[in-house]
Amino acid sequence: MSLQRRLPRLSQFRRVELPTPRQAALLQRKTWAVRASKVGLLLSRFESSFSLVCTDGGVVQRATVLYLDTADERCQFHAIRGTTPRFQVRHHGDLQTESCRLEVSVYTANEREQTESVRITRLGFQDARANNWLRQRLPFDPMLLQPSVRSTFTRLTLCDRHGARLEIDLDLLFTLGASKNRSGALARVSLVGPPPLNTQLVDAAITDLEEQAEHTSPWPFALPMVCLRERDQAVARPDPAPIRVTA
Repeated sequence: MSLQRRLPRLSQFRRVELPTPRQAALLQRKTWAVRASKVGLLLSRFESSFSLVCTDGGVVQRATVLYLDTADERCQFHAIRGTTPRFQVRHHGDLQTESCRLEVSVYTANEREQTESVRITRLGFQDARANNWLRQRLPFDPMLLQPSVRSTFTRLTLCDRHGARLEIDLDLLFTLGASKNRSGALARVSLVGPPPLNTQLVDAAITDLEEQAEHTSPWPFALPMVCLRERDQAVARPDPAPIRVTA
């Protein structure tokens, strides 16, 4: 069944088109987990405050995000520990339009992130142009990066008049090597915008559903850590080296 038929409330939203940001933006993000079956009810709370964002592929985006990390998984390790500053590198692909972009996010104190992106080919993170772009933004050699966790999902994006985006991800599937974990019963709801981020409306809506299950880790939502534990039971690995930022 299509998402529009699963969520008939989508027809009530005003639709807008937003340009892709060309410059780095300082953002704040807050993420919740709710039952996927409650998303329709949640949307009804936002009809007067948010508009539905349209892209080249329509209002529904089927996407995959491949997280890139070092062999000792230092990006993931520092994300789980909440270390700042820390870095996250993502290869983001739209499965409908086949457009791809490479993203680098730097997380600082108070969970503020500065994200930059560049359009690339499907495997463009392996070419010289992407490596040069990454080298200017990372405190370590981008040649150390390799594919890590892959997240596939269906995304709806709403926006308000202040420039904040409400991203609702459904049909979640996380893959790490041969391990897969499908989280179809849950939806990931993220509010992203320039600081200071006003989360009162979304907080109240989710609290009313009595489904609040906040997950503040920036590493990909409720990443099923069993994928990592199953692999790491076979070998004890030391903590990865810290990421040192130099002037």
